[in-house]
Amino acid sequence: TIRTYSNKKPKKQKSWVGGPPPPQILPAKAGLNRFNWDLRRETLPAVEGIFVMGDYRGHLVNPGDYLFKMMSEIDTSVAMIKVLPDPRLTTNLQEHGNQQILLMQIETAVKDMHQSVNQLRSIKKQLNNRLELLREMEERQELVKLGEEALTAITKWEEKLIQPKQKTFQDVINFPNQLNAELLGLKGQIDQLDPQP
Repeated sequence: TIRTYSNKKPKKQKSWVGGPPPPQILPAKAGLNRFNWDLRRETLPAVEGIFVMGDYRGHLVNPGDYLFKMMSEIDTSVAMIKVLPDPRLTTNLQEHGNQQILLMQIETAVKDMHQSVNQLRSIKKQLNNRLELLREMEERQELVKLGEEALTAITKWEEKLIQPKQKTFQDVINFPNQLNAELLGLKGQIDQLDPQP
């Protein structure tokens, strides 16, 4: 599946400056409705509350044939969509394919990175809760010390992947981009109609 749209708003959708765009909702009013697919793949997952100067949108699909499926509670419609290359470009399908492979590699790396950070943030939260309990117990200082060392190691690892101190686009002056922002910037440079970077 390249992209999924729904006429229902997601229940848990948070937004913040420098985060992913809100999902597009299919219009579903009585009568004629119009909706345009922007030829992009699914939006990339984010680390909640982290400002990134980059584009979370999925990359543009390459020219080719795509199956469109629209489902409702009572019916399903299927159609083929043909995405054509820009006629002003003198490129071939292999160049578009190479561009797609590179973009998929970048997006997969960003997805893995953000999911790992989110998982470790959950573990950090659990570890903090356990440490609060251990600090109140006698003769548990060795465990508390190990837990605090683990928290420090997780935070150092996280700060190599994301920059939690940036809050606006000007903060990059004081707090440099980390790996996720650099990869999203690279994706933005490669994600063009002309497939040759």
